[in-house]
Amino acid sequence: MADAADLQDWELLSSHSSEDPKPFEGLDGDGDSYGGAIELDYFSLDSENRRIEKASLEEESEEGGVDSDNPTRGDPGSDSRDMERSRGEVEFTGSGFPVKNSGGFWSDGSSDYPSSPADGEGGEHGNEGDSVAEVGVEGIKAGHQDPSDDESGKNLDFGGSGGSEGIETGHKEHGVEKSGELVKMGDGSGSSESVSNTEGEKKVLAWWKMPLDFIKFYAFKMRPVWSISIAAAIMAFAMLGRKWYKMKHKSRTIQLKIAFDDKQRVSQLKLHAARLNEAFMVVRRVPIIRRVPAVGVSGYHDYQDALSKSLIFFEGQRSGKLPPGQNLKWRTVSGLTDGSTENVDLTGGYYDAGDNVKFGFPMAFTATMLAWSILEFGRWMPKELDHAREAVRWGTDYLLKACSALPEALYVQVGDPNADHKCWQRAEDMNTPRSVYKVTPSNPGSDVAAETAAALAAASLVFRPVDGNYSKELLQTAEKAFAFADRYRGNYSDSLSSVVCPFYCSYSGYQDELLWGAAWLLMATQNSSYLSYVRSLGINSDSDTFSWDNKIPGARILLAREYLVEKNEAASVFKEQAERFVCSVLPDSSSRSVNYTPGGLLYKLNGSNLQYVTSTSFLLSAYAKYLKISKQTFSCGDMVVTPSILRKVVQKQVDYILGDNPRGLSYMVGFGNNFPQRIHHRGSSISSILSNSQNIGCEQGFQYYYAANANPNLLTGAVVGGPDQNDEFSDDRSNYAQSEPATYINAPLVGTLFYLAACFKP
Repeated sequence: MADAADLQDWELLSSHSSEDPKPFEGLDGDGDSYGGAIELDYFSLDSENRRIEKASLEEESEEGGVDSDNPTRGDPGSDSRDMERSRGEVEFTGSGFPVKNSGGFWSDGSSDYPSSPADGEGGEHGNEGDSVAEVGVEGIKAGHQDPSDDESGKNLDFGGSGGSEGIETGHKEHGVEKSGELVKMGDGSGSSESVSNTEGEKKVLAWWKMPLDFIKFYAFKMRPVWSISIAAAIMAFAMLGRKWYKMKHKSRTIQLKIAFDDKQRVSQLKLHAARLNEAFMVVRRVPIIRRVPAVGVSGYHDYQDALSKSLIFFEGQRSGKLPPGQNLKWRTVSGLTDGSTENVDLTGGYYDAGDNVKFGFPMAFTATMLAWSILEFGRWMPKELDHAREAVRWGTDYLLKACSALPEALYVQVGDPNADHKCWQRAEDMNTPRSVYKVTPSNPGSDVAAETAAALAAASLVFRPVDGNYSKELLQTAEKAFAFADRYRGNYSDSLSSVVCPFYCSYSGYQDELLWGAAWLLMATQNSSYLSYVRSLGINSDSDTFSWDNKIPGARILLAREYLVEKNEAASVFKEQAERFVCSVLPDSSSRSVNYTPGGLLYKLNGSNLQYVTSTSFLLSAYAKYLKISKQTFSCGDMVVTPSILRKVVQKQVDYILGDNPRGLSYMVGFGNNFPQRIHHRGSSISSILSNSQNIGCEQGFQYYYAANANPNLLTGAVVGGPDQNDEFSDDRSNYAQSEPATYINAPLVGTLFYLAACFKP
């Protein structure tokens, strides 16, 4: 048998290829059982290169053979990733939020996170622990049941967690009893007679020599092989259990003793056993075709790799003195004099997008969302947890400096955007004015101050288990910033006008930031006065937009956690508000108020639309977790919303970003083989200062701006603005609405990728 490494680079075969041995004809199964959790897969494409999704199977002939119709094409509306769960969806049974004054994590009425995604699997579509999987191939039957439910000891489990989703494939042969059937393993060959343990009737026993490698492959190479041989693989794993473990070194085959009503069934068993054994050999040689959208065939998305790259992107946005471990080597130090005009150190922080300005409002939102990502899902991806914390700290270190003059002032921006946008320079070369802007009691900025408070409060939770002193500093400063925001009310864009507008105007006002900031201080302090505060704000208007400007949906999802997870009855109103938001964005909801492109992408605005996709996807991921923990569902009209439904919507949006779209284009730079090459980003588009040390002036840089060639420096992990309402995209630097990346696009995506990487481990 081929090694595991041989399975990593398969080639797609046409169904009409002469190389296709077609060993699967004559095997039947139910691809739609349990919502499509298991589906027959013929490992081939039709002549038009579209995925063949199902096989329509005829009834068995009198001679005992089964003929297969040509497989039908995939449903364009089918979910593209439902088939790729490794062992099932993660059940998040523990919270990532630390308890105040403790290094531990909040309790939610259950144990902490399960040790693996499989351990956390729970029944979303039924009662947990009660479902039974029956796998049948012409009279072969095995049950998947929680060992605690098996008092007789006659049934064998899969060796996995109890409460897995029910799975049934194949049709039951007439005359085979549903209970009391004798299923054994033994030695020898041929056939003999046995007596049923229920009715005493005679049974015919047949032996099936199953290749041991068949079972070993499915048991230990767990990338999901949803194939025509899945029935036999699951059946074998269920029936063998520990006995197979003991004898795996003694024999290359396993013999199964199976009881039948009459001798005629024996020949049928032999036929199917031979074909299944042959089918397994072919499985090792052909690709696995999974459910994909009608637009084309896609490979499995490595969410772990996308997560790693999305965090690397933030290194490309760093300002100040860079650390030795910087991954993007084409970047060097910049902005080392920031703040000097005000005699304050404002070095560090992030450039917001493709320019060289440090806008405090979107930067604070970026830090908040990175922190929330870690709190909800970070513990599932420990390899990336330190990198995510580094990304948060690079932002919060700067925000602490920005708060150094409180309560007299809050520094909210470094750099004149009007001057900066007239130049095309590397950050290392910039000679535009590094003006410093601030809000004060007489020129208030409640929105930016409350967002800063939210970022620091959320980050205090992130660092509480690992750096208590830093966590305390963050929380104390957060409370100061929030008090400043609440006491001196006003929009910062009214105070600073043209230096923040039209770039980052506070279009939604400051009430949503006060709600948002207080919600995060409630999480960080567990002080009920903050809950009373948010209730007193009386914000009753709904919004279907969550962004750096509008925080209402995010605040309501977060506050709903207080009710769903913390069981705080005083927060029940936020659950209702949160679910109105969810209903407004779900594609199949009767109360949907957002649009979707023909390719299935959520669409809000042409300017950097993917920011709304990533932020909405994060909120749905978080709410799916809260529903899972609380074992609740809700309704959008006639539609019952479960954690699984939310997960599928999230996955489809992320898969679109990563390449499952009409253009077949990954909108994350460096992910996949086809991604934007000419992004609107100064540092990426100009040769690195390490390879070209000549100072590139303001006007001189435009030769790179107008160049037709690809950017010389790869801004790994950057997610650009994305396609328009018709799924069209122009890979052009001048098209900043579509080709410019931004920190607030990536930040929510980090959390969503944490979530999907945990749910779909390869």
